[in-house]
Amino acid sequence: MGVLAGVPDLHLPVPRGCYCGLYIEMKFGSGQLSADQRRFLRLASEQGNYCCVCYTSEDAISVLQEYLACSIPALDSAAMYTGRRDLSHPSLSIYRGGKVTAMRTQPE
Repeated sequence: MGVLAGVPDLHLPVPRGCYCGLYIEMKFGSGQLSADQRRFLRLASEQGNYCCVCYTSEDAISVLQEYLACSIPALDSAAMYTGRRDLSHPSLSIYRGGKVTAMRTQPE
């Protein structure tokens, strides 16, 4: 209550690699993204954030660990300007039980 529609469940405003922050939307079972969630994740990704959807806590922990293991921009500023991606999957990915697929960003 009181949160802007579509805002993901988790936000880590810590820059790593070429990303300025991390957004994770948590889903369970056959849960699907709303149009507002898709829109927010797409726009946040376009602004330089790593955005993903995770269906298990293990997947979310894996994303967090991989994200935090990326280079720190202040120490490796070339990462921000070369577009180098340190994560094994691109932004706007869906993690489900250890499998990763690309997220559809258009409303269903």
